[in-house]
Amino acid sequence: MGFPKGYVASVSSIGFAVHYLARLPVRFLVTGSALILFCLFEILRPLVRVRVARLYSDRIGYLSINTELYLRRSCQNPEGRFDILVAGELDALCNHALLAMIKRKLLARRSGVYVGNRFSIRVFEAMKRLFPGSELWFELPISTDCVLELNTVPPQLTFTEVEEKQGKRLLSQMSVEPAASFVCFHSRDQAYLESVHHYRSRGEWSYHEYRNCDIRNFLPAVRYLASVGIYGLRMGYMVERAIEDEGDLIIDYASSYRSEFGDVYLPAKCKFYLGSEGGLSSMPWTFNVPVAYSNVILGHVGFRGPDVFIVKKLWWREKKRIAKFREVLAMEADTWGSSQQFEEAGLEVLENSSDEILALTVEMNARLDGSWVTTDEDEALQARFQSIFPPEHRCHHDYQSPMGSEFLRQNKELLD
Repeated sequence: MGFPKGYVASVSSIGFAVHYLARLPVRFLVTGSALILFCLFEILRPLVRVRVARLYSDRIGYLSINTELYLRRSCQNPEGRFDILVAGELDALCNHALLAMIKRKLLARRSGVYVGNRFSIRVFEAMKRLFPGSELWFELPISTDCVLELNTVPPQLTFTEVEEKQGKRLLSQMSVEPAASFVCFHSRDQAYLESVHHYRSRGEWSYHEYRNCDIRNFLPAVRYLASVGIYGLRMGYMVERAIEDEGDLIIDYASSYRSEFGDVYLPAKCKFYLGSEGGLSSMPWTFNVPVAYSNVILGHVGFRGPDVFIVKKLWWREKKRIAKFREVLAMEADTWGSSQQFEEAGLEVLENSSDEILALTVEMNARLDGSWVTTDEDEALQARFQSIFPPEHRCHHDYQSPMGSEFLRQNKELLD
């Protein structure tokens, strides 16, 4: 015999009330602690300036470069302050090895601290709700706002002797010769977001699909590196496609050897990083390792001197041709962050070809070896590329990286 609907509703309401009342002591404790802590910070303000920021700990790109840029900026501009970096959800922490290095640096500075226990996080969240306009809060910097720090300030995170030994053991496990050079390569796909950040469906994550690319287009470039004795280590947390056996010098680290420590150590120690725009590509920036960027949207990278990049071309369906760079800027497509925006504008985002990535790789390797020769034509093409940005555009002064020389030679019409 079933219960009347009103009875079921009453039981549900009672259960909710009991749950709410049971949590009231915790709510009062959190709110009271937030009020007391805020008042304490205000009292101490004449002696020490306390600031609080969220540590973006759920995605490795944010955790690495945002925090590293904060550390670089802080060491250049000491202000007699004490900063508290508060993590997000602890269960979603993306990389414990990287966080350990950050905590170690903060402890060594004696001017900042990491807070990561659940109660403290709730207290600081309550403080921000109660006093949203306070000077207590600040934001960690982003890469496009830190051109000076990216190009002139040395890395702030370092490996301990124990970690160096751990890294060498990892390379040995992959049969990488001790004195050999290696390059990390990576292509962004949907596997990571769908496997780790599954609070959204594939359809919901599809707004970033314009950033994805096929790992197979990187293989000719990595085969070239192998031909000159350089190992290629395929990176990635979760990957849609494993790579086939490509010989001893091409290793699918992502499928067979991947670890949180390796995700930090290998990009920090490679000769250069070859990849697309994804969270992991921030790791070499953290350690001032050069990056050969492919498959990026115009205006998204190019803020460091050692890097070289090529961009995805945009096929204009209505006009049946590639959009020129000035047209991309005119429609502000360089600022878009959603696949839907490109679709609605009638633009198809085209991946870089394997030949384009190969040429980029040859150039980057030659530049680092000191054997790259820039011709007068190359210099003129680079100047033409720089001239497409109007004076008010952030890239007019901030572009530090050259675009791939062969890419410019083959796509001169895009500069008109």
